[in-house]
Amino acid sequence: MATCLRWDAVSEGVTETSPAPVKDQLLYDRPMNRLPREIIVRIFRHFDPVCDSLPLLACVCKKWRKVLQETPSLWRKVHVRQTKHDSSPQYAVLGAIFITYGHHVQQLLWEPAMRISESVFYLIPSLSGLTVLSIPITWTRTLVETLSPLSQLTDVFINGGFDLSDEDLLLVAVQFPLLKRVTVSSCWAITWLGLQQFMICLEGLEDCSLKINNSLPVEDARSDRAMTEGSILIRSLNELTKVDVMTSLTLNLVPVEVEELWGAVVSLPNLKKLTVCNCEKLHGVRLTSMSLQKLNLHSLWSAHFVSVTAPSLRRLRIDYGMESCEHLEVYANKLKTLAVDGSGALRLIAVRSSRLSTVELRNCPDLSLSEFQSFLKNNSTITNLVLGAISAVETYIEPSWCPRLQKLTIQPDFKSRVLSVRCPTLEDLHVSEGCDITEQLESVIIVANHLKNISLCGVLSLRNLHVQCDLLDSLIVNTTNDVMISLRSCTIHAHRMLGNIKLFDCSLGVLSVSAPSVRALVLYRCSLQNYTMQMALMGCSFISHLCIERCLSLTQFHLPPSIGLLYLNLYGCQRLRLVNIDLPRLPALNLGQCYKADVTCDGRRVDLNKLVSENDNLSIVPPCSFVKWTHTEVPSPQHNDSDISW
Repeated sequence: MATCLRWDAVSEGVTETSPAPVKDQLLYDRPMNRLPREIIVRIFRHFDPVCDSLPLLACVCKKWRKVLQETPSLWRKVHVRQTKHDSSPQYAVLGAIFITYGHHVQQLLWEPAMRISESVFYLIPSLSGLTVLSIPITWTRTLVETLSPLSQLTDVFINGGFDLSDEDLLLVAVQFPLLKRVTVSSCWAITWLGLQQFMICLEGLEDCSLKINNSLPVEDARSDRAMTEGSILIRSLNELTKVDVMTSLTLNLVPVEVEELWGAVVSLPNLKKLTVCNCEKLHGVRLTSMSLQKLNLHSLWSAHFVSVTAPSLRRLRIDYGMESCEHLEVYANKLKTLAVDGSGALRLIAVRSSRLSTVELRNCPDLSLSEFQSFLKNNSTITNLVLGAISAVETYIEPSWCPRLQKLTIQPDFKSRVLSVRCPTLEDLHVSEGCDITEQLESVIIVANHLKNISLCGVLSLRNLHVQCDLLDSLIVNTTNDVMISLRSCTIHAHRMLGNIKLFDCSLGVLSVSAPSVRALVLYRCSLQNYTMQMALMGCSFISHLCIERCLSLTQFHLPPSIGLLYLNLYGCQRLRLVNIDLPRLPALNLGQCYKADVTCDGRRVDLNKLVSENDNLSIVPPCSFVKWTHTEVPSPQHNDSDISW
């Protein structure tokens, strides 16, 4: 029988020298190849063409290769993302996509600041069906001429630097007459007249984003001219023929004044996004727009106020570099997200919105508590609050101020010593990740209905914690960072149930846990007295997991007979001498590394070995063992050479 070499049939159990009919039958018998073509296509759509090296699947078998070749939707969008590793394999995959499936590619998007290999770049003009192009290459006349075969382009991102002139920009309009959406960014040599001619030449232009002096290198001698041209362009926006297609505007290093900025925004009837930064002549920001939806302001050192009236505004972000801004006034009925960095200067904030849900306030040490409370009262729809420094020793959040608050995040610059939150709807309170509030926050009081998560990791100055609720799913205090928190008082009370309560590296003066049912109470490397431990459990009827691990200050442990308990973990309490429990009612006990511990029941010493042999359902880790249990799951011991199995 004739043989053939077919690389698509090379796989386990099928050799290159196998008869072709035999290989075809073996491949067909595999479950994957018996799937309908539609199912295979649906599976392949979960792969990213570049990141997942989709072209390599064509090497598996003829059927897969045919599916890849005959399914244009798999290649319609190619997004090249930054990789931490060598980009050579990525270029090889791109080359395979462009050569074999290039006629299917419609969108080619490259992340900024990425390198494009020369061999891959020269394949881009061969993508005959390309309509969307964004590549991190400075546009020049040569590049425009190279890309001229892409006559079907409708969306482009133009980054011209100092190399793209007005004539070159006009050539873009001539070479790509079907353009509908254009972003002109970092084109520092473009003038108002060049932009006017470009927009007139594109009859089908629907959307234009203009980023004036974006990323302008101020050390370049040509930057002064770019700033001057930017100022002229802003003052002449109302004279543009197609001013209604301008939807996004960015101003950077533009010598513009308050009234000029106001006039420019008013002249753009369909402006949806505005970013203003590094404009040193701007002594204030006063804006009025019926179409504006997103506004970003930062690095405006001379601006003393911000006043915005925009009924359609959805997002407002005031970032760093506003050292002179003392007053913020926003009237935007549809505003949903507000982020404000007060830069240490903000004193007054007045926001009116019926939809405001997410608020971030940070670096506002001069914002008084009364002003903050007034802000909350006027925006009762807030559900997510990120809070940093305000001028208050004690910060209170009452239910009448935030009746819908669900999530509260504490920022690193939080300065208040007391935080009191009494909101029935609150579900989550946590400190920003990586935040160490070492000197300020001392007392936290939380009153709510159903708390899903409380995380106070890094609050090293914490002295008092009081939680009162119906349900609490999870509470974590401190992390295992070898820094002890001195908690004078920790009170946790739930009317219905407590979930996982975890205290790490805490020195506890008073501990009170009260609830009909507790899923897990974990004290890890905590310092507390015997009496404190005993009294902590008096308010609990049932505890599923009680984990008291590596608490070296404990010498005695008494489990009140009124408390139901499933799993008791005393691992690593090396100074523990006496454990008084009702063993017949306790399914599992871990005394690992409790070398000196004696177990008593009803005042009588218990022989653990005899007890285990007489009770098949009782699991005990003896004192000489190194078996550790997980804190909140059913005990699953992990043994080493010295472990004793139970």
